Amino acid sequence: MNKNTEYLNFLIIGICAVLIVYFLPFAIPDKVSSAINDIPCQFNYFFLNKSVRPLKIIGITIDEYSLNKIQQRWPWRRSVYARLIKLLDNERVDTVGLDLVLAGESDIKEDDKALTSVLKGVKNKIVLASIFDYKAGLPVLPFKDFIEGSYAVGMVDTPVDKDGKIRRLRSLIEFEDRKFYSFTVQLSSAFLKRDPDKIIRRIPCLKDRTFFINYALKPKDIIKVSFYDVLNNLEALKEEYGSGFLEGSLVLVYPEAEVIHDILLTPFGYMPGGVVNINGAANIISGRFIRESRLLSIPFLVISFSLILYFLQHVGFIQGLLLTCGIFAANLWLVVLISLRGIKFDYSQTVIFGLLFFSAGSLYKYIYFLSQLLRIKDKATLDPLRGLFTLRYFYYRFELELKKRYLRKDLFLVFIYFESLKDELEGMPLEQVKDIWQGLRPVISLKASFWSVYSPDELVGCLTANAARMAEVASYLKNNLEALLRERNIKSQAKIGYLRFSRKYPLKELVHVLSTELKKTTGAAFLFREDELPNLSSLTYPGMQERGKFLDVLSEDIEEKNRQLLQLIDNLNREHAKSKEAFFQIIISLVNALEARDPYTEGHSRRVANYALKVAEKLGWPNEEKEKLKRASLLHDIGKIGIPDSVLHKKDRLSDEEYDFIKKHEVIGIRILEPLKEMKEILPWILYHHERWDGKGYPHGLAGDAIPLAAQIISIADVFDALTTGRDYKGAFSHEDSMKEIVKARGTQFSPQLVDTFVSLHF
Repeated sequence: MNKNTEYLNFLIIGICAVLIVYFLPFAIPDKVSSAINDIPCQFNYFFLNKSVRPLKIIGITIDEYSLNKIQQRWPWRRSVYARLIKLLDNERVDTVGLDLVLAGESDIKEDDKALTSVLKGVKNKIVLASIFDYKAGLPVLPFKDFIEGSYAVGMVDTPVDKDGKIRRLRSLIEFEDRKFYSFTVQLSSAFLKRDPDKIIRRIPCLKDRTFFINYALKPKDIIKVSFYDVLNNLEALKEEYGSGFLEGSLVLVYPEAEVIHDILLTPFGYMPGGVVNINGAANIISGRFIRESRLLSIPFLVISFSLILYFLQHVGFIQGLLLTCGIFAANLWLVVLISLRGIKFDYSQTVIFGLLFFSAGSLYKYIYFLSQLLRIKDKATLDPLRGLFTLRYFYYRFELELKKRYLRKDLFLVFIYFESLKDELEGMPLEQVKDIWQGLRPVISLKASFWSVYSPDELVGCLTANAARMAEVASYLKNNLEALLRERNIKSQAKIGYLRFSRKYPLKELVHVLSTELKKTTGAAFLFREDELPNLSSLTYPGMQERGKFLDVLSEDIEEKNRQLLQLIDNLNREHAKSKEAFFQIIISLVNALEARDPYTEGHSRRVANYALKVAEKLGWPNEEKEKLKRASLLHDIGKIGIPDSVLHKKDRLSDEEYDFIKKHEVIGIRILEPLKEMKEILPWILYHHERWDGKGYPHGLAGDAIPLAAQIISIADVFDALTTGRDYKGAFSHEDSMKEIVKARGTQFSPQLVDTFVSLHF
């Protein structure tokens, strides 16, 4: 599978994961997504707690201790609450919330009057609780006299999410053109001395008029005092919390005892309903709200998608898993930081998508790996020419068959010998031989059988069959195989022998015995009997512990094929090297023939090559580069083949027109050598060997270091040999005079550094 296909498959898996997570919400259990979304809340709590704790919010709890100490059955008489409210008024409490629904009149009228009198007489603001009966569609309000004496009445019913946890509070319910504000809103309104409508306008409510609770307080973070202790041990509480701990505070009276059944499940575990309301009030008072954003999950999704797609393509499972977990951790901290800014989104979708995408992608990789392993197994265990098992793997498969039990059937070892088949196929094209075996293979591929090549003209097979039918099977194989060979004009007879296998004999030795005996027989298809096979009794089965394992068999087959492949590659490389060298020698022969036409140029290319190699050696070139330079030097004038003899061998000075013709020999040489891939790298060296350092050369007027260094070396060697050889119209220079001419051209025709190197050599 190529990279593009792999990328496309992972992309499809990722898109499917997105569709499942974002468009099939029912596929993800609510408890799972809610639990993931609650994780950032745990971190938020640690950051928000310190900023909210200074608020003067105090809880007076109706706990087990108070229920036991106050000598009344629950629910208590209303005069008890009257005593508490009066006491709190004396302590200058700002706002008191009773998280209890005092609905209707009680049986004791004096208690109702006492509480009504206190409510009307105190200076602090009293907020009473009510509930809304959704079945009846009516609010359940406190006794009307209590409503008149209190500051406000608020609903305490709290919406519950699908997983049973409390994450939201109501702001209000509109019923018959009336607004019934929540208990939390009324408490905050009283404490802040603001209209509840203004309070609600500040709250980022959802469509159902609920808002998220930003949990910043746990029960342990609140000053909690027992209802009984406030009534009877207030001085002791003042000693513990300070004499003015109640002054100017918001006090919430709420039940904490389990018997009252006001314990709610939250992301932080079970809490009294009063603590939930305290958190809601703290949010409103401090202004720390949570706004929901659905679009914010998109960048998290895109980033996670891109990174996991990269991990699946480029890293292994363990690394990918760790890196994916790293994405989740990084995303979590980003979510926490965003939450601290008061923004909430469905983080669980990103996490579940990431897990689903990575898991599905890794599973796909694993399945693909297994499929590739099976394909490798097939390639490693099948003879590529005949499409049958290798002999080593045949032995392994046979051992597996021995572990099975057969009803009314036996395991037969079948041997087929094709007389003279090897000679008939010898010299045939490989594709034709392969086509013949493709025709033979369906004939022997009987049900409950598998086969292997024992030698170029022998097959060995394992067949599970009824003993009574084996003669018929052998006859079928012989007739059909010979008929197929006749159709292909192959003169070969098939001998078939079979033996009911006995577990007491070693397989490899038994196969060898069958091969030997089958070639001796004159029959066509027959059953071998144990008593007819020589030396069979001397063979002993090696036992289970000596049998090969699949991976060992596979490894041995692959190693054998690798050895064959390496040997083939080595042979091809040698033949290729011989071909290249032969071709190069042909080119050199052409150059020699060209130079032989002119006694003045005979041996010129070899001398130029020798000079150039000495320069390269002085410059410290590696052997591989020197070999390329040698070839370029030998072939640098190959283009002169295309120059007429009248110009090439002219003994007088060349005319300008003739000289222009000569200057084309580099381009002609390149055209001759260009089709040869082996010459590609040295072509510029040949093309530019008449360029000059000052840019006045040909064919392109290159200057300075724009000329390949190899071309510069060939150029100086070429000029030096021309000087020392001479022509009819110009005599040869001595070695010393030639060197002087080279030095004169320093910085004009040749590179100054190259001239210095050349002069320092001893020829």
